[in-house]
Amino acid sequence: MFKMRLAAATLALAAGSCLLPLRAGDAPTSRPAPRSRRSRPARSRHRFARARLSPERVAEITAFARKHLPFLYERIRRYQKERPEQAPRVVRWGGWVMQQVLRYPPEVRPAAIGRYRVLYEIRQTVREIGRTENAREKAQLEERLKRLLGEQFDYDQTLKEYAVKRLARRLADLKAEIEQRRRNRRQVIAEAFRRLLRPPGATRPARSERSGG
Repeated sequence: MFKMRLAAATLALAAGSCLLPLRAGDAPTSRPAPRSRRSRPARSRHRFARARLSPERVAEITAFARKHLPFLYERIRRYQKERPEQAPRVVRWGGWVMQQVLRYPPEVRPAAIGRYRVLYEIRQTVREIGRTENAREKAQLEERLKRLLGEQFDYDQTLKEYAVKRLARRLADLKAEIEQRRRNRRQVIAEAFRRLLRPPGATRPARSERSGG
């Protein structure tokens, strides 16, 4: 009887220990050991380090940086001269920046370009503030930082306003499409019926006919 009670108490204690907080230094035995970074498959740690660029693409990115983002152009040229093995990664990053800018319409692109420029200047200014010990120079740098943050806010605001207008246009298009489908309910259902029973290889109707408009 004593052994049975002892075994029951042991099981109860083991079950209750799962609900108790661990003390400092305790480690759960069931937790797997952390996987070493070296055990992971070898892969590039930089997302711009894999794709290859043609000479024409490199020239296009470099020309864009030279015209719109001088700091990026200077970085590309410096890497091409001093670290040619790492230059392609910088060029790919420049290509990504160019793609982000060009996805905006021409009237909004100046804000996208200005945003990248001011972000670079903000990082540089913060570094200078950290290195400067002169109180007067630090105050001047802090004023510059405030001005740059104001520019960043204005650029971000322009891009966000454009995004809202774009979503509003998309929402209006969707509402119009829904209303059109509501008016053409019978036609939409009839076309779905014909489509499901269409023999293999038959010509598909135009998209406007499939959508009911």
